[in-house]
Amino acid sequence: MTKLRHLDVRQEPGNIRVSMPHGIGQLTDLQTLTVFNIGNNLLHSSIVELKNLSGLLGHVHITGLENIKTADDAREANIVGKHFLEALTLEWSYSEGDMDDEMGEVIANDILQNLQPNRNIMELVVRNYAGNQFPAWMQDSYLCNLVSVTLDNCHECSELPYLGDLPCLKSLFIQRMNSVESFGIESNSLAIEENHSLRFPSLEVLTLREMYDLQFWVGITEGDFPRICHLSISRCPKLTELPPLLSLVHLSIHCGGQVPSFSELPSLESLKIEGFNKIRSIIFPHQLTTLKKLEISDCKELSSMNSYSLSVSNLRVVRCPKLDLVGSSLEDHHRQQVDSGRNIPTRRSMVLKTATYTDLQVDSWKWEKHGEKNIFGSNLARSYYRCLHINSTGCCATKILQPNDTDPNMLSAMYIYEHNHKFPNEPHLQLSAEPATTRKRKEPDVPGDEHKSKRQLNSQGDR
Repeated sequence: MTKLRHLDVRQEPGNIRVSMPHGIGQLTDLQTLTVFNIGNNLLHSSIVELKNLSGLLGHVHITGLENIKTADDAREANIVGKHFLEALTLEWSYSEGDMDDEMGEVIANDILQNLQPNRNIMELVVRNYAGNQFPAWMQDSYLCNLVSVTLDNCHECSELPYLGDLPCLKSLFIQRMNSVESFGIESNSLAIEENHSLRFPSLEVLTLREMYDLQFWVGITEGDFPRICHLSISRCPKLTELPPLLSLVHLSIHCGGQVPSFSELPSLESLKIEGFNKIRSIIFPHQLTTLKKLEISDCKELSSMNSYSLSVSNLRVVRCPKLDLVGSSLEDHHRQQVDSGRNIPTRRSMVLKTATYTDLQVDSWKWEKHGEKNIFGSNLARSYYRCLHINSTGCCATKILQPNDTDPNMLSAMYIYEHNHKFPNEPHLQLSAEPATTRKRKEPDVPGDEHKSKRQLNSQGDR
């Protein structure tokens, strides 16, 4: 056994975690040790048994750190001397109620300081940390090859370690850190130097979850986060604003008090909003010109979306019973897609705009009005238009117009589906020059010249 090189004791689902037997430190040729669980008595291994296992490769997951008696034991384990390690997980196993106030924070701080890994480590996970501050080796660019960092349930820490100077960091996952109020660049002396280079220069994926006191994303300057493309925010109810993230492509926001406002996301292509049960309206900024996919789900009170101009090719709405796109309930003009036995309203394409009657007169497509509807909560009726070529081409393009109650000259317009034919040469349908101002207005369905054009198309089809 002393020549054993590979020991894989990863816990299978449902199995009870057991401590390592005493004497494992004699396996000095060991290269693979997936999990090292520190015991709480003399029959089990202590952290010191790692001292002579200098040939360990790959990933080592050290659990039971709450059983370390002194910080000197952690230093004697010589984690920093294991030069071939590429990934390290450090995990405490007790909950808040199990901690001893006398040793819970002070000893845990010293233990983590003494578990410093080698500078070539690429992945680092710290979970259930009982200390109240992160060690110095996490505060600068010592871990210059670090690619991925996970901080999970470090509940006593009120500040995050400064990671903005790590040149290779691509993925940052932060979860269950309820005492942290701000994320970004704070008063850290390493972060506020003049002529500082870009922060988080390689970060691509950022996840913030269950950070219930997080309020501020601070200290971001132009050019920071130059490569970020995926951002996921979940259960951060006090976070109300996002900074400019010029390269962000995918944004997912889940369960909060309100949807955080954002103004400069010029590369955003996918936006998911989920679980905002109390919001009634979403206002999109003007700059979402690249957005292609929009998914909204489980927003039970959401009744409207507002945007100066919003165009997406993939819209999915799930369990939003009050959502009124351009004042329209979702049973109007939608395709049904079966998902897990439920009918879900979907649209292949949707364009949402807010403009004046004059601006909407020049959308250059030919339309015929086929109805209007009085909308609960609005004084002005909604008008429905369909492509004039529906009979000859089967075109499903639809336009819905809803005047604004406070300014009837302004309309919200929703275009559903794309035209399946070439751009028409004939003049388009002219809207009334004077917008209607009463709820039960009566407008002619189709002007005379449009009836004539339609009859001509039908007669050509009969031939």
